[in-house]
Amino acid sequence: MAWGSPTRGRRSVGIGRFTDEYETSASNAEVTWEGSFASSEVYDPSTETWSLAGDMPDETVLLTARQINRPAILLDMLENGMVMAVGGLGPSAAIYDASSGAWTPAGEATSGEYRTRQEHTSVLLGDGKVLYIGGWDRGPSDSIDLFDTLTGSSSPTGSMNKGRWLPTAAALGDRRVLVTGGGNNGNLASAEIYDPSSGTWSSAGEMAKGRMNHTMTLLSDGRVLVTGGGSKTPEIYDPSTDTWSEAANNLESRAEHTATVLSDGRVLVVGGVSGSRRQPLPKNSAEVYDPLADTWTPSTEAAP
Repeated sequence: MAWGSPTRGRRSVGIGRFTDEYETSASNAEVTWEGSFASSEVYDPSTETWSLAGDMPDETVLLTARQINRPAILLDMLENGMVMAVGGLGPSAAIYDASSGAWTPAGEATSGEYRTRQEHTSVLLGDGKVLYIGGWDRGPSDSIDLFDTLTGSSSPTGSMNKGRWLPTAAALGDRRVLVTGGGNNGNLASAEIYDPSSGTWSSAGEMAKGRMNHTMTLLSDGRVLVTGGGSKTPEIYDPSTDTWSEAANNLESRAEHTATVLSDGRVLVVGGVSGSRRQPLPKNSAEVYDPLADTWTPSTEAAP
């Protein structure tokens, strides 16, 4: 089991590996590891093979092994096709260049008193800039960092109205950023919008259900589909009217899944888990949402 979020593109990068102890006892908070915390691998779907991708610099990204079924690090596919790793116990970032197969330090992507960020989310703003949102920093964090990958510098921007760990974010068609849910004394139903032109946040209403470990997908008509994360009923946000509405129920409840827009505008939802956070039950099922018909249909099961 590779550790790290999947990246867009032809290949994906995984960081570190859990030992058999984790594989057989996923609810154990004392996760142990094999090999280097900084080790990474690249998966090539054309050959269905993994290859070593080298270690991240020792001074760059520190990872924590004391996590429960969640990575402390976040991977982002940048506009130039490189992969950036941010998070864990330290503020620094590293960038992986697939052409050279090497990691290099990329500066400090987080700021603030403790300068740590984990279980956060991110959005690519364009022009080499990445917005890092919320997460856990000695508690649910409302802090936001704007990281410039071209200069390797980070600067704080306007804080959210609510601290959130494990929130979900999506870039809207007008470059604003919608953030929903996350944890703070329970699953949050509230939503906020970030305006990069002013660096400020405003309320985007509330979902019908509180959610964590959910997905948000920008539909072809500019609306945003929210699925999973504590509710079997998806919701849709319309930025043109600043309103929420419920969609047809999912075929299955799931969290920590993926949601991908297909070329015909439908959304493919795959995998994830059900059950509790400490005792998750992995799922290999998939379903497809048609936003025009507001219907879900089963898809071929994902490989185990």
